[in-house]
Amino acid sequence: MIKVNKKRSGFPSHLVDPRKKDSAWILQYIKAAYDEFDSNGYEAWGDKRRNIKDYAQGKQSINKYKPIMGVDSDASDAWMAIDWSVLPIIPRFRRVALNRIGKMGYNMTATPIDAVAEQEKNDYFIKQEARLRMREEMAKVNPELIQKAGLTRKPGEAEDLEELKIQKDWTWKHNAAIEMETATELIYNNNYVDELIKQVDEDNFDYGMSGFRSYIDSNNSIKIRKVSVPSLITNHCQKRDFSDLRYAGEVLNLTIADLKQWAGDKFDEKQYEEIAKKWTGKLSNPTAIPKDDSFARGYDDFRIQVLDMEFYSDNESVYEKRKNRKGNPVTGKTQFYKKQKEGSKKQIKRVSYKVVYKGCWIIDSDFIFNEGLCTNMQRVKTNLTDVRMSFHLFAYNFWEMRTSSIMEQLIPIADAIQIAWYRIQHCIAEAVPKGLQIDLDALEDIPLGKNGSQLTPMEIISLFKQKGVLIYRSKDLEGNLTNYKPIAELENGVSGDLERYTNIINFNMNLVRSIIGLNEATDGSSPDPRMLTTTANMAEAGSNNALYSLILSRKKLLEDMAESTILKLQDVMKRGGKVAGYVTALGKGTKKWFELSPNISRHEYGFKLEDKATPQQKEILRNMMMAKLGEDTIELEDAFFIESIDNLKIAEQVLSYRVKKRKEKKQQEAMQMQQMNTQAQIQSAQSAEAMKQETLKLEYALKKDLLVTEKELEKEIKSLEMGARKQIAESSDGNKAIAYN
Repeated sequence: MIKVNKKRSGFPSHLVDPRKKDSAWILQYIKAAYDEFDSNGYEAWGDKRRNIKDYAQGKQSINKYKPIMGVDSDASDAWMAIDWSVLPIIPRFRRVALNRIGKMGYNMTATPIDAVAEQEKNDYFIKQEARLRMREEMAKVNPELIQKAGLTRKPGEAEDLEELKIQKDWTWKHNAAIEMETATELIYNNNYVDELIKQVDEDNFDYGMSGFRSYIDSNNSIKIRKVSVPSLITNHCQKRDFSDLRYAGEVLNLTIADLKQWAGDKFDEKQYEEIAKKWTGKLSNPTAIPKDDSFARGYDDFRIQVLDMEFYSDNESVYEKRKNRKGNPVTGKTQFYKKQKEGSKKQIKRVSYKVVYKGCWIIDSDFIFNEGLCTNMQRVKTNLTDVRMSFHLFAYNFWEMRTSSIMEQLIPIADAIQIAWYRIQHCIAEAVPKGLQIDLDALEDIPLGKNGSQLTPMEIISLFKQKGVLIYRSKDLEGNLTNYKPIAELENGVSGDLERYTNIINFNMNLVRSIIGLNEATDGSSPDPRMLTTTANMAEAGSNNALYSLILSRKKLLEDMAESTILKLQDVMKRGGKVAGYVTALGKGTKKWFELSPNISRHEYGFKLEDKATPQQKEILRNMMMAKLGEDTIELEDAFFIESIDNLKIAEQVLSYRVKKRKEKKQQEAMQMQQMNTQAQIQSAQSAEAMKQETLKLEYALKKDLLVTEKELEKEIKSLEMGARKQIAESSDGNKAIAYN
C-alpha cells in the first residue's frame, strides 16, 4: 500500500528522474487527473449517459410523466386505469437502424509498407514480367520451347501484361499481408469482435462515441474488450479521434472479492477491511460490516469503485561519449541528471522518448495497485520514440468534450410520444358510452291519434331502443310546428381525442424517422406496394447516407484497433510466442489450421478497412455477369471467381478484364476461322485448277496421241496406196508385155 498526503495536489512533474516515478508519483498523477475530470462534472457525465441508455432500452423513469398527468410522482403505478409502461417506439426504430448498420460488412486488408516489402513486391513483378515476355517470344518461335525452358504458365500467373498490371494494382497480396490478415481474423474470432462491434454500434447511436481497449494478458494472448463510455475518464480533448489524449481511464465497479483476485497479495486483510470501511453506506453497501461466515469475510461482497488509468509521460536516457582503454570512442549509458556541472568535459547526449504509465486507484483512498511502467507498449518501427495507449476512442460528432448522439436527440420526442400515449389511455378510461338525450315534455305529449290512447314515455323509449323506431308529432295540440325531437342520440366516446392524440404520436414518429434517417421503405414498416424500384433504391441510399456517420465511426475505430493488434502480434512473435488456431478456409463449415510465421515481425503494416458490396450492388454485378454469360463474353469459371471477390471495385475490374480478354479471344478465333476458310477456299481453287490442268494435260496427250495415230494411219494409207499403185503399175506393165509378144 502506498500512502500519500490526503490533501490532493496538482499533476506531478514529468521532468524528473524516471527512477523517481514510483507508486507515489503515479498515485498523485491519477488523483490529479480524477480531480480535473471531476471538476468538469464526472457525475453529470455518467448520469447523463445512464439516462440515455435507459431511454434507448425503453426503461426510462416514469416519475417525470406523472405530474404532467396530474398524478403525484410517488403514487402507485396502478393509480387510475393507466398502464404506465413505456411505449417501445424509440427502441424499435433504434433496433432497425442498428440492424441496417450491422448488415454492412467489411474486409480487413493489411499491407506491408516498409522498404523491404516494397522491394520484394517489385522483385516479384519484375520476375513475372520477364517470364511473361520470354514466354511470348518463345511462342512466336516454337511453342514447344516454353515447356522445355520451364516457363509454362502456373496457376495465378498473369496471362499478359495487362493482367499483370491488374494484379499489381488490385489483386496481388504479399505473403506477409495474407498471414497478418489471417492472424488478425483469428484474434478477432477468439475475442468475439463481431459481438463487440454490435455493442460499439449501440454506443455510437446512444452516446455519439465508442471505444475499444486492447492488451496482452499474462498468457501472452492478445485481448480486446469494449470501453464503458459512461465510466470513461479523459483529459479535455479537441479531436474526435482523441489523438490529443493525455490520460484515459475507466471507473470500474468491483466487489472486495474481485479486488482480491486482481490485486492479490498487494494488500493484507487489515487493509481490505480498511477499504471496506471507506465504502460502508455507499453503492448500496450496508452501513456496517457484517460478521464473517465460515467461507468468506463479511465485507467480500462490498462494492467499491476502482479507477483503472493509463497516462503518457516523457522519459530521458542520458548517454556519455567517452573513449575506452584503447582510445576508441564509445557511448555508454550514465546516470540521469538535468544539467551538466560547470567545467565538466563530459560529452552528454540526451534522448527523450514517450512512455505510458498505468495504475489502478481505489477511489477516495490512498490505495493503488497494478501500478508502474506499461509493458508491451505499442511503438511503430519508423517512430520508436512515440507510443500509443491501449485505449482506442472515436466520437463522430464531437466538440469541446461534448458529444451529440442520435439517441440524445430523440429523448424529447420519446417524452412527447409517451405523454400522448398516457393521454389516450386516460381518455379511454374516462370516456362516456354512447347515450340518449330525452325530452320528457315531448314524450308525455305523443298520442297515437285523435281517439287513440297515449303512449307512455317508457314505451316510446323501449320502442326506440328495440326497433329503432321513434314516434312523435311534429305539431302541437294547436297545430303549430315544433322544432324538437323527443329523443336525440349522444355520440360521446373518444373519437375526437383519440384522433388528436394519435396524430400527435404519428407526427412524432415521423420526426424520429427524420432524425435517424429512416423512411417508410427502410424502417421495417409496410412500404407502399406501388413504389417503383428506382424510388425504393433511392430510399435505401438515403438511409445509408444518413447513417454513414455511425458507419464511419465504427470503421475508423476498427482500423485503429487493427493497427494496434498488428503491433501486439509482432511483440508476441518477438518474444517467442505463437499465434495459431483454426480459421475459416472455404466456408463456414470448413476450417484449416493456421500458424503465423516468425519472420512476420520484420515488416511494418498499414491497415485499411474496405466496405463489402451491399446486396443491391452485388445484384447489379450479378445481373451484369448473367448478361455477359448470355453474350458468351465470359465463361462460367469467370463468374464463379468474380462472385467470390468481396471488394466491389476489384470485382468490376476483373469482370472488365475478363470480358475484354474473351472478346479478344473470340475475335482471334473468328480471324483464325476466317483464315482457315480462306485457306480452304484457296486450297479448293488450287485443287480445282490442278484438276483442270491435269484434264488439259490428258486432253492434250490424247489429242497428241490421236494426231500421231492419224499421221501413222495416213502414212500406212499412203504406203498401201503406193504399194497398190506399184502393184497396179507392175500389173499393167506385165499385161503390156504379153500383148506385145
